[in-house]
Amino acid sequence: MKNKNSWGYQGDCQMIPVIPVILMEFQKAGVDHAEIPTNRIKLINMFIKYQESILQELEKKKADKTLSMRISQPTLAKLKEECIEVCKARYKRKDENILSLFFGKQEDQASYVKAINRFENPKFKPLLNFINRQTAKPDTRVVELLAWLIDFEPRPWDIGRNYEGDSEGSTLTAVEQKEEEEQEKPAKLTEQLSLKASVTPQKKGFNRRTLVVSIVVLLLCSSAYWFWKMQMPGTGLSGHEACMYWNVDHYVQISCNKKVDGAMVIALDSAKMNNFKRIMNADTITYAAINKVWYIKKGGQIEYYTAGGTHPIYPTLILKPISAHIIRTYIFTKQSGNNNN
Repeated sequence: MKNKNSWGYQGDCQMIPVIPVILMEFQKAGVDHAEIPTNRIKLINMFIKYQESILQELEKKKADKTLSMRISQPTLAKLKEECIEVCKARYKRKDENILSLFFGKQEDQASYVKAINRFENPKFKPLLNFINRQTAKPDTRVVELLAWLIDFEPRPWDIGRNYEGDSEGSTLTAVEQKEEEEQEKPAKLTEQLSLKASVTPQKKGFNRRTLVVSIVVLLLCSSAYWFWKMQMPGTGLSGHEACMYWNVDHYVQISCNKKVDGAMVIALDSAKMNNFKRIMNADTITYAAINKVWYIKKGGQIEYYTAGGTHPIYPTLILKPISAHIIRTYIFTKQSGNNNN
């Protein structure tokens, strides 16, 4: 079921991949390094480590001669051929977000193969430059595409993983660490209660049986609470337990213990979750939207939002307040053209 507000906002269950944009995007936007929030600098540095891990894996596989000649000695035409062969050989649903960002959204494996066939060779130039280390600021789509081509794991980028010297099973994600801590709590509680019982003098009218029953009831209540919380994510959450993720055109609340395939789970911002939405139907925007609507130009398209701040998928891109010029040039002109047709 879809909901729609006065701005044309609609919601459904399709997930949008979230991949961070590196530090150079701030520089291209003219943002001074000192003005970048500390948490975003950490996010950027984490992604740079991911990028370097992919290049290190590329060099290792070159040395081991486990890569095809199309990757070991790449050209624009060879990279296109390699994309086609990899798509045919090991198409996985988890890679659809990576493929759709580079080749456009398709329905299935066969459609992606056709889309790659139609893709013009010169468009692989950024990928070739990244492989040859001839660029210091590769587009995130290029980084993820190379990860897919050489079968780098784990992919796509995971905010909770340390990619510096990473090996399979060598590190726990932030979510996994939190889950372990939660699992240890009942055991620690039992140990503390047992210790307290051993040093507490026996009082009149209070016996050992009463203490044991109290501990059992407390543990049962604690277990029931944690079971309910795991089964009902996003309900009654607060503090460090409450998070959210971007779903097409709005934020959805979720427990921080949960993962969403292809999306980045971030700390809950109640104001942003309630007020920040993408306007899917631009025809509803009029001059009355000035100081109420924000926009951004991305990939040759303009996106409109009900609040300012940063882009929900690319957090280094800053939204701009809509102006009469934008409304007249990109909304009213389009409407006029549609009416003439």
